[in-house]
Amino acid sequence: MRAPAISFVLAALTFMGLAVPPVSAAPPQRVVSLNVCSDQLLMLLAAPERIAAVSYLATDPEVSALAAEARGLTSTSGRLEEVLELQPDLVLVGSFTTRPTVFALRRLGIPVVELSPARSFAEIRANLRQVGAALSTSERAERLIADFDETLTAVTQAQKGRAESDRPRVAVYGVNGWSAGPGSLRHAVLEAAGLENLAGEALIGTRSHLPLEVLIGTRPELIVTSQREPQAPALAEALLRHPAFLELRGRSSLVAIPQALWTCGTPLIAKAVTRLADGTRGARFTDRPPEPAP
Repeated sequence: MRAPAISFVLAALTFMGLAVPPVSAAPPQRVVSLNVCSDQLLMLLAAPERIAAVSYLATDPEVSALAAEARGLTSTSGRLEEVLELQPDLVLVGSFTTRPTVFALRRLGIPVVELSPARSFAEIRANLRQVGAALSTSERAERLIADFDETLTAVTQAQKGRAESDRPRVAVYGVNGWSAGPGSLRHAVLEAAGLENLAGEALIGTRSHLPLEVLIGTRPELIVTSQREPQAPALAEALLRHPAFLELRGRSSLVAIPQALWTCGTPLIAKAVTRLADGTRGARFTDRPPEPAP
């Protein structure tokens, strides 16, 4: 949307009576989130009565780890008219969230906090502190960070005494053959769980397609997928049904991490670290597939 068009829309909305709430020094009481990741940070840091709305994806269990908690909240598609009707005194967005709406909100003087996607645990902590400061719930943010770090420390302590050569070799393999390499949040999760990500060996970048033949050639001891079995007859999941992949599954351990658990950079991702660390027990790779059941 071009600037003249946005100006016209803003003038029209003002004429329609969608007034902009005055900026207040008091902690925000009508917070709107327009991004599924900022939704979860908001729900973790603010009481429900302070949440005016979350994004329409907040209740989708495929992408939100707090979908159940979001069901009682108002949701929005992120259109400017919708957001203004909510009379927010703070709006949380992501770097790629509905840019025309974000631009217009700023033009109207409504406070906007923009969060970059977290690609490391340090960035998870930074985003928590940023949202906590904006909500005046910094103490709550620090408690969440302390709990997060405590979980990570417990996983590290449990791995003490394991030689570097004993780290299970793992490959992330999702729909359409997508994988995750160094520089991604999922790579950070794998490392925290004491696993060796084979993305480097397979020349996979931060987020890249991993050919099935390359996956087989890397001979992973552990395969991490988003679900145990494909749930729908979709072409995107065809590789997960391929005979070669099924045969590889017979020789490698398989751990399923729900997509919602490690898509967004929130302290909830510690659950993914714990699940992966637990899933490495008994990881193995054999040269022959298991004998078929009688």
